[in-house]
Amino acid sequence: MPKTKVINFKFDEKIINLIDELQDDLHLTSRAAVVRRSLVLMRLVIEAENNGKRLYFKGPDNQLEKIVFV
Repeated sequence: MPKTKVINFKFDEKIINLIDELQDDLHLTSRAAVVRRSLVLMRLVIEAENNGKRLYFKGPDNQLEKIVFV
C-alpha cells in the first residue's frame, strides 16, 4: 500500500461548496476523494497538452467546443 501523509488545506466557502457538490455528483465518500480525482484529471490534461493534444467537449449537434485550462 502506498505511503500516505495527512495534509491540511484551507479553502474558502465557495471552494468547499464546490467540493461538496462534486462529492455528491460523483457519489464519492469523501472530500479527499474529490481532490484526488481532480488532481488525476489535471495531470491527464497537462500530459495531453504537453503532447500537442487538446481537450474538447462535443455537443449533441456534434459541434466541438475547445476547453482551455490555465
